[in-house]
Amino acid sequence: MSAAGWCRLPDVNDPHATGPAPTAAAAQQLHGAAALDAVLAGPPGELQIGVTGHLLLSGAEEHNVVRRLRGEVLPQLLPPGWSRPVCLLTGLAPGSDLLFTRTASAWLGERGIPHRVVGLLPVPLDTLLQDWLDNLRATGEQVPAPQLQQRRAEIEDTLAGCAAVVQLMPASAGAAELRSDTFRQRQYQQLGACLSQRCEVLVAILREDNAVRPGGTAEVVHWRRNPQSMPPELSTTPDPRRRLIVVDPARDEAAAGGSAATPGSAPAGLALRAEEALRAGNYVLCHDLATRAARAGQPGLRDGPRLQYLSLLALANAGSADLAWRRYGALGLSEAELDEDWLALKGRLLKDRALVSGQPSDFEQAALAYLAAYERTGGHFAAVNAASMFALAGARTRAQALAQEVLRITGDAAEAAVADELGRYYLAASAAEAALLGGDTQRCRLSLRRADRLEPANANARSRTRAQIRLLCRHLGIEDRFSAMLRLPPLMYLARSAEQLAEVGATAATPDGAERIDALDAQVFAPLLRPADLLAVEHFLRRGARLRLVLPASPEAVAARWQRSFGADWANRLSACLQQVSELTALQGFLEPELQWAERYVAAIAAGLARLAARQLGGACRRIEVAAAEAGGVALRETDDDGGILAPALHAAPAAREFGTQRRFVGLLFADIAGFRRLPDDEMPRFWSQVMGSVALILAAHGDKVLFRHTWGDAINVVTEDARTAAEIALALRDCIDEVRRSESGMLGRIDLRIAAHFAPAYAGFDPIENVPNYYGSQLSLTARVEPVTPPGMIFVTEPFAASLALEAPDRFALHYAGEIELAKNFGKYRLFNLAQN
Repeated sequence: MSAAGWCRLPDVNDPHATGPAPTAAAAQQLHGAAALDAVLAGPPGELQIGVTGHLLLSGAEEHNVVRRLRGEVLPQLLPPGWSRPVCLLTGLAPGSDLLFTRTASAWLGERGIPHRVVGLLPVPLDTLLQDWLDNLRATGEQVPAPQLQQRRAEIEDTLAGCAAVVQLMPASAGAAELRSDTFRQRQYQQLGACLSQRCEVLVAILREDNAVRPGGTAEVVHWRRNPQSMPPELSTTPDPRRRLIVVDPARDEAAAGGSAATPGSAPAGLALRAEEALRAGNYVLCHDLATRAARAGQPGLRDGPRLQYLSLLALANAGSADLAWRRYGALGLSEAELDEDWLALKGRLLKDRALVSGQPSDFEQAALAYLAAYERTGGHFAAVNAASMFALAGARTRAQALAQEVLRITGDAAEAAVADELGRYYLAASAAEAALLGGDTQRCRLSLRRADRLEPANANARSRTRAQIRLLCRHLGIEDRFSAMLRLPPLMYLARSAEQLAEVGATAATPDGAERIDALDAQVFAPLLRPADLLAVEHFLRRGARLRLVLPASPEAVAARWQRSFGADWANRLSACLQQVSELTALQGFLEPELQWAERYVAAIAAGLARLAARQLGGACRRIEVAAAEAGGVALRETDDDGGILAPALHAAPAAREFGTQRRFVGLLFADIAGFRRLPDDEMPRFWSQVMGSVALILAAHGDKVLFRHTWGDAINVVTEDARTAAEIALALRDCIDEVRRSESGMLGRIDLRIAAHFAPAYAGFDPIENVPNYYGSQLSLTARVEPVTPPGMIFVTEPFAASLALEAPDRFALHYAGEIELAKNFGKYRLFNLAQN
């Protein structure tokens, strides 16, 4: 079929036409090849950029594509000072087409670059969506109706924004032809031919080694590279200027050196997401995903060394060095089978233990482990860490010799031999560390400047280097003017303004002030309760941020509530948003009428989680306020990070009362004395007088902040006004039992304590049986299920408790991640942290 037979502009009275009426400029009734030529005959000097890509992208892949487009592809294509107009050609399909068009349009608009969008429809909209749906189902995916409606709305919105739409359906074709798979495949090939030949620049969003199939992205790329291979009947007028840019959506995930699993399998997807979470500095998520991938298992994945490595490294980075060390030892690894990463991990875990003890001998053990890794592999990373550990152990001569060796092997010639960006980053970072050890501060600065230009989104690599530089500066007794030279990706949380926000309409524009906030590669923690919040979240997703959302209930319950309260348009946008974020946290325990009350708690948990993340990365936490805009809608503005503003609001009077009860936020604590049942009768009096007597004194010391206390046998239940009080009581109880174990003989000297803590809403009511005030609710049941899975001598707390504590007392306590743990009595898996003294 010739080009003259299938290119035409849409006619609003034509049953073949799809989408809204075109603009006046685009509505001329042109037919055949002249239509395509007329549409593409833009203003002088116009750069035409086309896109082709996969229909199906994971949330992590979408993030990778946005990051590369905004941070690399578009800035290189259109450098500062660019003034030529731009035309974006898109096939309008879900997935890569819409993602590219949305991202590029926003980027161009932010910079004031004149541009237009031209849509190319190979088949009518309904057929396009049905083919997309069939592709999803072929992979085992099911698409809920709201998501399908959202995709349709996205295409219609894009169509409405097009300066022109060219339909590629032949005028003579109808429903009978559309039922033919062969016909539709040929239509997609014609779209590919048009994109391949008519664009000055073609951006292909294509996974590596993707198979070539008719009408697919790989075929379009093949035609672009080999124009002679295109079937003649599909050819249009070729453009001799052919620039091809291939964006691999999985590239960032694979760059960290993960398992060789394929992106299509569920365990493999988890493994790739774990790698990306590590790069982003989200150690809790990395640990959980790596663990799930190993458990899900498939040949080459189950108990795979890389997954075990990721899990242990993430635990250590999250502050749980002791737990990581115990699990490392339990693996029974043979050092002869380990690569440099594994060998260096042993040194890393020993270093963390040495930092706690402060003993030179412990630093020497870490140095020897790193040295063994260097001698086995010759890697500069192990060598420079060995040098630093020898310095901390007081072996200065040995440290200096190794540092000089590192400077030798990380010279300019070494950088030229390293192909990947992460490898070059570590090369520069190692050189900076070695130069600092050798007293060459100028070379240290030069190396850090070189490192800062590499891997800008790798929060993990940058934060670990910064921490090592700070440690060495303290040891060497010099002012740290170096670590801040490595800039961390932004970390921020969204907070609701104190002023009342009016509800916004579904057509509300981009938030005011958004362009002043740098969001590329940022980690953004956000409560999602109302459309105003969603406007801000959608903006950050478009700008390439990683979103961690906190919801007041399960995603399904929130979506149903939005459907009732805000309408179908907002509910559909919510569903689409939830598919794109990096992570969701769904809180529990709220009643339907408690939305306003829940908002304070949800916002505070988001802020607390951001504080925890900032502490792990050793960086700053920025507060972005969502406020009312002057002309309606919402505005974003950066304000001082002051968690203290949020924390007291959690204890405000509750919104609902019934049956003489009151609802409030409380700290919940359950403790169980292991070994109590083995106590003989002659030791019981000492137990009640010394152990329980001491417990009573501990509780009394906190006065009115203890709202409720109860005991039965070996169990203790305490309700407190806030998380801080519950944490102080838990640590005091543990210290009390430790003292009993040291001072008592017999079975009493063998007792131990398990403690669980949570912060959540509960009922404050009355116990008609015991005739005393009481606290009850689903969240007390949850806390009671945490206690049995807590190891003796430890204090396990929930994620909401940890986040609340990060706000109430940010420097008072240490929180070490313990993992996703199955609670007692099949209560489900929850993230738990081990509470310790800071």
